[in-house]
Amino acid sequence: MHLISSPTSESVFRRICYLISVLSLTLGLYVYRILEYEPIKYIEISFGIFFLVLPYLTKKIGLSLNISIFFVVLNGALCFYGILLGPISEIPTLVAFLLGVAVFLLRGKKLVFFPVSLAIGMLFFLELNYYYNWFAPLPMAYTSAIKVRWVVIFTGCSLSAVTVFYFVKRWTSEIEKNRKMAQRLLEANVYKTKFLRETSHELRTPLSNIMGIAEFFNLYKNDFPDDIRKEVNNLLESAHLAEELVNNHLDLARIEAGKYNELNPAETVNLKFAFDTCIGMQRVIANTRKVKLDIYYDDALPEHISVDKLALYTIINNLSSNLVKHTGQNNIAQIKIYQDGERLIIETKNAGHIAPDKIHDIFKPFVSTNQKNSTGLGLPIIKHIAKLMEGDVYAYTLGEFVIFRFEMPLIIAGAPKVKQGTQEIKGALQGYKILCIDDDHMSRSRLERNIKHTGAKCMMLDSALPALEVVKRETPNVIICDMTLPKLSGIDFAKQLKQHPYTAQLRIPIIFLSADVFSNIGSIKQETGLDDIEFLRKPYSDVDLYSLLTKYLVPVRIIVRDSA
Repeated sequence: MHLISSPTSESVFRRICYLISVLSLTLGLYVYRILEYEPIKYIEISFGIFFLVLPYLTKKIGLSLNISIFFVVLNGALCFYGILLGPISEIPTLVAFLLGVAVFLLRGKKLVFFPVSLAIGMLFFLELNYYYNWFAPLPMAYTSAIKVRWVVIFTGCSLSAVTVFYFVKRWTSEIEKNRKMAQRLLEANVYKTKFLRETSHELRTPLSNIMGIAEFFNLYKNDFPDDIRKEVNNLLESAHLAEELVNNHLDLARIEAGKYNELNPAETVNLKFAFDTCIGMQRVIANTRKVKLDIYYDDALPEHISVDKLALYTIINNLSSNLVKHTGQNNIAQIKIYQDGERLIIETKNAGHIAPDKIHDIFKPFVSTNQKNSTGLGLPIIKHIAKLMEGDVYAYTLGEFVIFRFEMPLIIAGAPKVKQGTQEIKGALQGYKILCIDDDHMSRSRLERNIKHTGAKCMMLDSALPALEVVKRETPNVIICDMTLPKLSGIDFAKQLKQHPYTAQLRIPIIFLSADVFSNIGSIKQETGLDDIEFLRKPYSDVDLYSLLTKYLVPVRIIVRDSA
């Protein structure tokens, strides 16, 4: 659609001056011929010349002053004709034109009150004059009065029509301009989302490998000297902070793209395990920052609840991370999780202060009271997820403390059918076979190391092309597959499993390694026709991997890792 050019105040002012000049030299002189009143001839000729020349004064005296002169002269002329012609002058019609053109030419400027007040004052004066008859109108014949009245009505309607035309033109042009701007913003957002989606794999895959190496070193850090042990802690802290930063940016991108509007509230989650897992990492970071964590977990809470697992982890991680970041060295940071009626409450408390007028702003993207350690993304993401969970999150100050309180419905779930055992992962999955497909050698190395740690047999492939034959020959218990594989993607490989008569009846669970936060597990299940599908989003922790494996494989011992 062609963009209509928006009329400027100066161009409209110039055209209205020319129009008034033409009307003065035509209809004004016609009124003179009707009434044969000599002053009208000189006034209309003077007006015609004046309004013809007036626009050229703009460059010398400025537009605002020139418009003021325009209204002073025009109001004076209308006052003269209002007295001369009496009620047949139809001044209210012309005043409507004056008010409209004043608002158009001086929109948004305080100066608009001057011409508006001038026009209303002039109209009020004339009405009083008609009532008290201070100045008698020019006597005229009835036929002449009718002719003059129609000339005045035509003049007022013409001027008002021109004003309405420019109002409509400006309104139309602004609507079109806003539409174009909205379209450009939408396209920019689409390009941004596309960029994040396409580059997330390149960023999240190496970050996941770094986390894997850091967690591997952390397992054996007690065997290292003190100085190396300290560096292992720093490496692990940096890896998880980078993970949090990447995840928050991509979660915000998903929210802006409208891709983060659905949750899976029917997942069964071990609440204590989820809480300990998230807090365990923050405990490491708190120790390196010399922050003491005071943790309270209500033993009356149910062991398992129904909730979207990823959303719950995001809530706990962001709240606890925000708590540690905003607590000064050698101070205490408190986090509590408890039940209040039928609501689950997660509450953090640390020394500090937030101004009352900033309380609501901190839940907006990129707003933070600590610009050094925070990007201001965690809280708006929590706020969005809270709404999806039919919950809420808010902050308030209590004395010298800042308190964040998150609440959501507490839905108790039954325990999954998993055998209980000891507290170690090592060797817990002996006798199982796991097929891993990933084209990144570092990712394969990490998967192989983690799976061997569980005692399961690990079969590694760098492509999905031969995977179907391997599945038919080896019959793995679980398949871990990267989604973005060359030649044959993970999704297409899953379709092959579903379509082949032999592998379809095996119903082998698939854990997709995905760096694409925009993918939806529901749409993947619909596309592949498989139900036993899980996402393990990069970057992931070893605990994330083990918890998914034990969802489908019955361990000899319970799977709980020490995160410290």
